[in-house]
Amino acid sequence: MEETKNLSFQERIQELRRSLGNLPGAFAMVWEADRSSTARLALFTGLAALLPLSQAYTGKLIVDGVVRSISLALGVEASFRIIWPFLAAEFFLFAAGSLLSHARRLTEQVLDQKAGHAITEKIIRKALGLELTYFEDSQFYDRMQNARRESEYRALAIINGSFQLAQNVITLISFIFILFAMNPFIAIILFSAAIPSFAVQTRYSKMKFRLQSWRAPESRMMTYLEHLLTLDSTVKEVKLFGLGNELLSRFNSLFDRIFAEDLGLARRRLRFSYLWGLFSTVSFYVCYAWIIFLTVTREITLGDMTLYLGAVRMSQGSFQGLLDNIARLYENGLFME
Repeated sequence: MEETKNLSFQERIQELRRSLGNLPGAFAMVWEADRSSTARLALFTGLAALLPLSQAYTGKLIVDGVVRSISLALGVEASFRIIWPFLAAEFFLFAAGSLLSHARRLTEQVLDQKAGHAITEKIIRKALGLELTYFEDSQFYDRMQNARRESEYRALAIINGSFQLAQNVITLISFIFILFAMNPFIAIILFSAAIPSFAVQTRYSKMKFRLQSWRAPESRMMTYLEHLLTLDSTVKEVKLFGLGNELLSRFNSLFDRIFAEDLGLARRRLRFSYLWGLFSTVSFYVCYAWIIFLTVTREITLGDMTLYLGAVRMSQGSFQGLLDNIARLYENGLFME
């Protein structure tokens, strides 16, 4: 893991590019497994990406309609004639969002099953075509076991991550025009504040990959000990020679070591992610205060305030989500390699 810490910025970028270079291969495997589900997932992603801006703008129209009704001292019936079309539009948008969410989850479930089976079949066919000497090579065997454990869900994770990335990009672009029209400086603050958190995520993604790759022999040993202690073909000898407690002690010792490594890495990742996430939150509230100031000084309407606050919140979330998805794609790409 020290090697990861000493990488220069240019080396990190090259490594990220090499890892993301595995995306086409993952797409090809999932597309081959189920083309229709992959296409539907892409369609649902595109539609979902356009909803946030539509919802935010509809919210602005509702607020402006209420303010207008109050300022003109309109009655209830006249006020609702102004507002109800916007309410109906917002209801339709949120209902459509809920439907897209459920349809997407169903599609992901179908694709998960089919892609997982297709990739496992590829690994089995590869194993059947190899000479026995390959299985006696510990390094090759560990790689194959890593592929067997990880690849069938890593490939789909890459597809989901890529679609989420595309969704974040589309949503972000739709809000960028609003933010730059209001104040370019606000957009720069929001986007810059999320970059340090992204750097932390990619660094620890690489460390996690190395940690899980290096410990393949330990994982294999744990599986072997578990089989010895539970399979009917071996448990008789274990009981006969009184080896149960000794083997269980070794199993627990391996688990404790792996758990301690995982916990240590998770704590370091959490600590740095929290600190940089807090910095991002502070930047959001700076922008929040500026929008409130513009509203109080009557430079923008209440409806505009609702739109801008929604744009700031969703843009920051989309940009952070975009960087997080790149970090996850980087980690998954390392495994797919």
